[in-house]
Formats: sequence, C-alpha cells, structure tokens
Amino acid sequence: MDPNSSDNLLGIISGTVQTYSLPYTAIANVEVLWKPGNIISYTNASGNFTIANIKTVDGFLLFRKEGFHTDSIKVNWKGTKKINEQINLNAYPVLDSLSIYTVVINVNDTTSQMYDLVISTKIQDVDNDIDSVFVVNDPSELNKVMDFNAAAKTYQTILTLQELHLNDLEETIGLQFNFRIKNILGETYNLNGGSVTRVIKNRMTGLQPDSNLIINNFPFNLRWDEFFAGYHFHYMVEVYTNDISNPQLVIRQNNISSQETSFTVDSLGTDSYWWVIWTIDDFNNMSRSAPATFVIQ
Repeated sequence: MDPNSSDNLLGIISGTVQTYSLPYTAIANVEVLWKPGNIISYTNASGNFTIANIKTVDGFLLFRKEGFHTDSIKVNWKGTKKINEQINLNAYPVLDSLSIYTVVINVNDTTSQMYDLVISTKIQDVDNDIDSVFVVNDPSELNKVMDFNAAAKTYQTILTLQELHLNDLEETIGLQFNFRIKNILGETYNLNGGSVTRVIKNRMTGLQPDSNLIINNFPFNLRWDEFFAGYHFHYMVEVYTNDISNPQLVIRQNNISSQETSFTVDSLGTDSYWWVIWTIDDFNNMSRSAPATFVIQ
C-alpha cells in the first residue's frame, strides 16, 4: 500500500490554481477534471486540489470555473507517481457600466437635422490584458473597434446611420449592441450590452434673443418655448462666441428643470454670440436646438 512502492501502479496529482495576474491570488471552487477517468475534484479556499489513487496513465487536467477562461494541462507521468501542477486562470472581463444614447442636432434651417449614436462603456478586467474592444450588431453587420479614453477609463465610439445601414435614427430603437473583447493572448469573449431607448426629434422653438438682437443691459434672460415631451427630461443651455472658425464655449448650465423656460445671464463680454438649448432625458438621449444669435454692446 506504499504509494512510493515500485509495485504500486496508482499515483496522485496535486496542485494550486491562482489568478492570471499579479499579485497571484488563490481561486477557490475551481472544478478540476482528470481525463482519463473523468474524476472531479475542487480547489479549496487556498486554491489547492488533490486527485489521489489514479492510474499513472498520461492524460489531461481540465480547469473550469464560472467567470474564468477554461484551461487545461497535459500530464506526463514519466515513471513518477506524484505530480504537482500550478495553473493561472484568466478571468473573463465584466461590463461595469454602459451608456447608449442618441444625439440629434438641429441646424439653421427648419428641417435639417444631424444624427449620432453614442456608445460608452467601462469594462472591468482584473487581469488588465484587454487588447481591443469591438461593438457588435449582427443585423447591421457592425463590428467596430472602440476608442479607449484613458482619462475616463472608458471605451467609446460614435456610430453613424451609414455604418448601421439605416435611413432614420429612429430605426435604431430596440437594436441590441453587444461587445466582443480580445485580449493580448488572442482569446475573445462576448459580453451582452444594451439597446437604444429613444430618439428626441421634436424641435425646440421660441429661442430669444435671436437674429443678432443687441443687448445693452444686464442681467438679461435667454428664453424658449416650453417643451412637451411625455417623459422626464431636463434642459442644458450653452452659449458660444460667434466665431465661425473657432467658437468658444462661454456658458454651460446643465440640469435646468423641465419646468423652466428661461435662464438668466448676469454678465458677458462685448462680442457677438450664438446659443442653443438641449433637451436631455434620463437615458442621456439628447436633442439640440438650432442656434440663436445676439450681440453684447
């Protein structure tokens, strides 16, 4: 019965399962499958496992745990009866946050609009081995690599109607956008994403002052007609210098209540300006009014 006896044909495999990245951390409850034999063991709180009293026939150890990439090791006994292995499992990336919203820009005339669909996501990856992230939509054959914003630690992209093979932004409502993650080892993972909820196409009206109205006194009010939406939203006001080549943002006031129809400007330098008002819903879908202009003297 001595396991080290030359007459004993049975062996023992033990080992440790840890995380892929430093600092290495034990992974508990990993399923360890020995083939041949289909013998199953599980790692303990220290990441250790043992499979004893098995025939010393070459085979494979298969390691499986939800949230981690499945991996395997080939085992060659080479005349020994004790084998110890260490393996590091690569964790799947996890979607940490996701924002999918539409942007409608009304231009100077009464009908023309420009559209964008914006996708921004944070992806948690404990192994820090993401090479690239793609946004995917099968019906439109979309498979676009996303830009990484290092400051915000988000992956971002702006989609056009041409990229989605659509004629109207409203056709994006309900479309499912998922993510394909490629790591530095060339492995890929698929993550479920989300869909577009709304497109705000109705135009803001009644912006005053407009048509280069001259302002001589402070304070004065920027005014607009009340916007009737049927859903919760808020306003955002922006004022820019009226420089065609390089307009400068001089005022931005967000989170103005939907009950308001004016915003007070206390001071501005002598110059010509244009201003817009945004309507923004709870999902960050937004629509911008056509610009209105005024002059400070």
